[in-house]
Amino acid sequence: MNSLPSQILNDVQPNIVIVLTMNKSNRASTLWNKASKSLGNYQKYIEGKQTKFKLTLVDLLYISNFKGGNASIHEDQGELDLKLKEYSKVLILIHEEFYSRSLVQLSDLEMKRLIDLADLFLNLKNNLDTTIDGFKASFLSAILHSHFPDLFPILDRRLLINMGLVHKSDLSKSKQVRNIGAFYPKLIEKVRDICISSNKSIRKVDEEYFSIQF
Repeated sequence: MNSLPSQILNDVQPNIVIVLTMNKSNRASTLWNKASKSLGNYQKYIEGKQTKFKLTLVDLLYISNFKGGNASIHEDQGELDLKLKEYSKVLILIHEEFYSRSLVQLSDLEMKRLIDLADLFLNLKNNLDTTIDGFKASFLSAILHSHFPDLFPILDRRLLINMGLVHKSDLSKSKQVRNIGAFYPKLIEKVRDICISSNKSIRKVDEEYFSIQF
């Protein structure tokens, strides 16, 4: 018997996961609404900061609260501050290059640059000098979205699965996506396409696909 949800079946191509129906999950919808309040609290905090793109431990705690789960940050405060400076530099770079722009307005060339910057930001976690213990790729994508809600979606397994962006071989037995950060470029591109075709915001697209029966 297929271990995936009933609406997700194998395509005629081996191991391809596709979504055939979009039955809404009340539980997922409730989770999204609760998390959205936490995200809103963080965005209000960002707007009140004197230096908007300077990341501190407080930013990480807001994101950990938003994402939920059992994630803990195990870092020395001084070392963490040094690491976060590198993440802040990328946020400033994105702001300088894409100020007031939205994902649907970007040309193909600009999309490539945006994805390169997103990869740069997420890949800092793979560098020994900048990795933050307990802070995963999906958490970093939430930082990007919080600062640039019209440019970046939040990396989440529910979206990847429900948008048909993963193969069965990419999923663990518990339906976690292995090496989830590698799928962020595909997610950005897919969300852009959906936003253009549906005339919906990134956040609205996130809500709809997160809430599909999982």
